[in-house]
Amino acid sequence: MPDALHRRMFARATALLGSEEALAQHLDVSIARVELWTAGAERPPLSVFLKLVDLLLAPECGTPGQRESKQPQVVEKDPAATADPRSEKIL
Repeated sequence: MPDALHRRMFARATALLGSEEALAQHLDVSIARVELWTAGAERPPLSVFLKLVDLLLAPECGTPGQRESKQPQVVEKDPAATADPRSEKIL
């Protein structure tokens, strides 16, 4: 199962960057390594896997290596309101 996950992650990253060559350059590894990992023949080292995770999260969380922490919104009740749920204010 983890090998299938790695293969899907490498396929998605290749699609995001447009080619295995671009992915290899982004990960600072050889194209041969990317091909092995994409085929599931080997597992990537943890450092490469983490770069891959950053790349895949980048569209939602900023650029790779610069993920922004999203602060949860604080919801406060308007003291003048009754039990009406529409009285909640999002700050």
